[in-house]
Formats: sequence, C-alpha cells, structure tokens
Amino acid sequence: AAPAPMPAAVPAASVAFVPAARAATLAEQARQPGNQECADCGAPNPDWASVNLGVRICIACAGTHRSLGAHISKVKSLSLDSWKLEEIVAFTACGGNAEVNRKLAGSRGFPRRPPAGATRADMDAFISAKYSAAASAPDALRSGAERSFGDPPTAEGGGPAKSAAAEASQEGTTCHSGLILVDIKSVELTEERSRELRLFGKMFLNISASLTLGSQTTDPTDIRRGSQVTWEPPARRQLLWNAEDDEQRVLRVSVFDGGALGGEPDLAGEGFVDLSEAAALAGGNAAPITVDLHEPLDDDDDEDEDE
Repeated sequence: AAPAPMPAAVPAASVAFVPAARAATLAEQARQPGNQECADCGAPNPDWASVNLGVRICIACAGTHRSLGAHISKVKSLSLDSWKLEEIVAFTACGGNAEVNRKLAGSRGFPRRPPAGATRADMDAFISAKYSAAASAPDALRSGAERSFGDPPTAEGGGPAKSAAAEASQEGTTCHSGLILVDIKSVELTEERSRELRLFGKMFLNISASLTLGSQTTDPTDIRRGSQVTWEPPARRQLLWNAEDDEQRVLRVSVFDGGALGGEPDLAGEGFVDLSEAAALAGGNAAPITVDLHEPLDDDDDEDEDE
C-alpha cells in the first residue's frame, strides 16, 4: 500500500515545462536545415560538434577546432561522448549550422570559405579565421554556454520568441515534452514529523530537496534551517523529459534533513508528480503545483509489503 500523506504538509514547487522547441534533443537538432553537412567544409553527415559554438562538424574539421583551444571551441562526438543536460541546452539553443553561419557572416573580418577541393591547410586557416572573427565580435554570435537556461530563443527581428512557457519561467506550470524547469520554492514539515526527525526541536532541522526523473537526479538545494523553509530566489533545477518514456512519467520530489556537516542526510519525505497528468490539467496554461509529501517506508514496512 502507498504510504499515507503527511498531515498538513505543504511543500510547494513551481514547475515550468518548457516546449521541446526550446530544448531540442540532439536527434531533433540534427534534422534542422544545414545540420546534415559540416558547418565549415560542407562534408556530409557530420558526427562531431562544437558544444559552445553550436555547430555540427566533420571529424577533419573537429581536429582543427581542437587546435583552437577549448576556450574558443569545445569539441565533442555526437555519438561517442556523453553529453550533460546543460551542454545539450546550450548547444541546441544556438540554432544549428545555418543560423550560426548566418550570424557569423555578418561579423567584421569574416573570411570567404575555400572552394571545393581546397587543401586541408587552406581549410584550417579558414576555420581559424572564421571563429577568431566570432571571438572578436561576441555580440555577433552569443555562445550557447553564455545563455541563461531561462532565455527564450531569438525570433526574427532580434526580439525574444514567445512560447507557452515563456511567461511562466519563474512561476507556474506549463507542460510539454522537452525540458522541465523546476523552481523549488518552499517546504513545510508537520510538527509531528519534525519531532520524529529532531527530538530537540525543529530549529535543528537542516532541510534540502532534490528531484528525480527516470535516471536523472538533480543536485540538492542549499540547506535551510527549520521546518518551514523557503528559497528566494527559488532553487531552479532542469531535467530532460521524454513524454513517451514510461520511466519518465513520474517526477519524484525528495526532501532531506541533515548533511550540513558532510554526513549523509536522512530522507524526511517524498512526493510524486505525474507529469502526463499535470500536462493534461495545465492545458498549456500556467498553474502552480503543490506536492504532498509522504513519509518514507522503513525496513519493517517494506518487509510487511513483501509478505
């Protein structure tokens, strides 16, 4: 049986589900115009990338990018390397090969691409000059690594592109498949649960919270003292959500006590959000989410359930 909710517990999390268009997967980004060929030499089916510049490149040009240094181009394989969430968000936010090349072409000192059949030395010189021009004109190509995760993509004309979640970046719930931005705002434990955790009083509680979705678990929030705690500004966390993956249907909210002195914290309570249900209820409109906490089952309870 499911554990009973903690009476009068009112933990609150503001959850913003960002549309997939603002957090494309690498596979989705590969289908964008211009991404089927190397951004530098035009070779087909590039399988390497510059994470911070936002371009897909072939293995030969990847070698040249590496020689520029990671401070100019951070190179990763699209198939062999693992990518962090923030790297995917930054990379896809740049708009792809065509968009990056369009922006670079407008910068001062942008070189002309060598013709087909040019020597490798000519291509290396072109790549070096191309991205050196970008480095000297940072406004011409704002690196994805410098974007805030809350920044919307750029629309035609230079203004921010509007989306169903753009107005709810700080508060409320807008539900789509793609990236989930969770603003953890507050946690309140009951008097009874506080006494169970801290015999000498709730003032000794050290509360933090983390989120789990499938195999992803976020870093815990900073620790707050007491049974009623808030984070201001809210503690923002990001997770990728695949609505078609059953293992990512439920978002777990875990609240901990302890860990202030480096020890392992105790699980004070946990709550669950059915993301598909939340998406259906929100209907694209902003709405706050309050998560009921449950007391964790102890070992005896686990054994009783197994029987």
